[in-house]
Amino acid sequence: MSEKANHILTTYLRRLTNISGNNRSIFLPRTKSDHYIDVHQLSQLNNEKSFSIVEALISGKSKIICPVLDARMEVANESSQKIKRLLRLDRLIYEERGSKDLHLGWPFVHGKFIDGTIVRCPLLYFPIEIVEHNGQWSVRQRTDTNLSFNKSFLLAYAHYNQVGADEDLLEENFDEVNPDSTVFRTQLYQLLQKVN
Repeated sequence: MSEKANHILTTYLRRLTNISGNNRSIFLPRTKSDHYIDVHQLSQLNNEKSFSIVEALISGKSKIICPVLDARMEVANESSQKIKRLLRLDRLIYEERGSKDLHLGWPFVHGKFIDGTIVRCPLLYFPIEIVEHNGQWSVRQRTDTNLSFNKSFLLAYAHYNQVGADEDLLEENFDEVNPDSTVFRTQLYQLLQKVN
């Protein structure tokens, strides 16, 4: 495909992106539905910090999030049921659309745009898969795609704050991610700092 045709398609895709406040990629009020699970609740089951799950994804490791069945912990069983419903929904979406859309969003951005539009959404999307192994649910990053910025948020930020959309951020594909979470966060901060 020629560079001009690619530019035209990219422009139309951005124009068709829903950047209104009712887009769940821009405003996610609560994680109560079957479409979302709060990582903080899962990490409490293993008496670990929430960030330990994100840290494992950054380093490319698998992370146990909860038991499939635990007769002593009702909360773990409820979380396991949520995971099963989420996986069922993910499988249904894959069968209908042919896309794997299971992601972990981190870090969450909270605030308002200049026009007063409320924002509560993830900045990054980690493509993940949740698998059952030895009676435990574990999460790991999918290898078929890289983590990415929340493009809906970036486009909405540019639109509502009346600044140009940064092409480097929109096209960033995180080919090389440092497995050290501190270095990764520093690099992410520096990348965002360059834009401002």
